[in-house]
Amino acid sequence: MAPLLLFSAGAAGELGEPPCPIIDVHEHILSRQQAERFQLAAQKHRLAAIGLVASPKEVLFSMADEKGAFTDAGWNNNELLQISTAAGPGRFHAFATFSPADHDILPKLKRFINRGGRGMKLYNGHYRFHDMFNIPLDAPHLMPVYRYCEENSIPITYHVNSRYYWTELQHVLDTFPHLVVNLPHFCMSLVDLDRIAEIFNKYPNVYSDISCGEGELAYTTLAYISRYWQLYRELIVTYKTRFLFAADMVISADPEKDAHYVEEVIRNYRQLLESDQYSGILLDRYLAKRAIKKTPANSVFNGLQLDQETLRMIYGENPKRFLGLD
Repeated sequence: MAPLLLFSAGAAGELGEPPCPIIDVHEHILSRQQAERFQLAAQKHRLAAIGLVASPKEVLFSMADEKGAFTDAGWNNNELLQISTAAGPGRFHAFATFSPADHDILPKLKRFINRGGRGMKLYNGHYRFHDMFNIPLDAPHLMPVYRYCEENSIPITYHVNSRYYWTELQHVLDTFPHLVVNLPHFCMSLVDLDRIAEIFNKYPNVYSDISCGEGELAYTTLAYISRYWQLYRELIVTYKTRFLFAADMVISADPEKDAHYVEEVIRNYRQLLESDQYSGILLDRYLAKRAIKKTPANSVFNGLQLDQETLRMIYGENPKRFLGLD
């Protein structure tokens, strides 16, 4: 779907200084060996803190598994704790993850928090894992976990498709109205802005990050936002206190995902929010890997041109509240 261009293709989407230090709430990383790749982005974009969410190997390596696997999540939990400890207070915030089928999540999460973890990432609202495990969001063994997080102000980044699993999600949020939740990727309801507004109007402790990830998902999502940029700008400005900054990169040992890549991806997501038009690494790599001829129509997208106050909320104030830093 070609974006609707508003200006000449020569618009570069140049960025100035952000209105405040940026807190990025949602990134994946394989191990300690990759942690330094965020340094360049921190220098170029005033990246003050990063939320690292743990992942199973099936996410870190895009593995297809039909046997219900959720492999080595505990190992990645420990790696994130090691990264956050080594970097010093406030630099990285570690979010643990657990298999949806694990009935011992609560004691494991308590140990993780006691060791310096910040929160929890859950995947059972992802259609792949939801179908794989056939465990609803409001399964009985998960309800005490939500209660513990609500009572102790522990944030959850919850990968939930709010259209597919709306009834289950409603039950969780109605039962635990003070639960602090990030439903990433525009609540996974990009094509239903009324659902996003419904969530924000009803649940004051629910946020959504603006990440679209990488590869084909990022390209197609950014193209869609580009086409209807006025609607998304209006949504974000209306609910400026509810959106969070993130990119949702998966940083593995892949040499193509070096420090320059991380810095450029952060640049693209800032351009989405700040610029009138932009191009860059997320668009260019998608086209190059598929041998698609680059044209102004497929490589220059419309940004949202957000005002400074809205940017300050997304980059700083909202992440602080979500992470409990205020």
